[in-house]
Amino acid sequence: MRTIVPLLLLLAMTACASTGERSRRDRDRITLEEIEAADQTTAFDIIRVLRPRWLQTRGPSSIYSEDPIMVYVDGNRLGGPETLSTIPKISIQEMRHLSPVDAQARYGLNHTNGAILVTTRRG
Repeated sequence: MRTIVPLLLLLAMTACASTGERSRRDRDRITLEEIEAADQTTAFDIIRVLRPRWLQTRGPSSIYSEDPIMVYVDGNRLGGPETLSTIPKISIQEMRHLSPVDAQARYGLNHTNGAILVTTRRG
């Protein structure tokens, strides 16, 4: 019993210490602060450097086709990830990544690789 109590106390203190300030970097969001600090000039390049996982696909959803990661700008469907190269850094307020499940719930089928949402400064 004497060794269990100190061990439990140590575990509790370790758990409390690890719940301090969370990392400021959200894996599913790129903030205006991060965008402004980036050296890249397009949405595609910013994502490629800061959150490359967003651009990775899970493979074909069927033997006939692969659904691309869909890109939405201010709520409007723009196209696949290549369209991110047409969005200049200066126009971006923030970017978010939706998992396949969240993208399908929000936008319907054909989002098996998720979606990237770009909010512009005027949007």
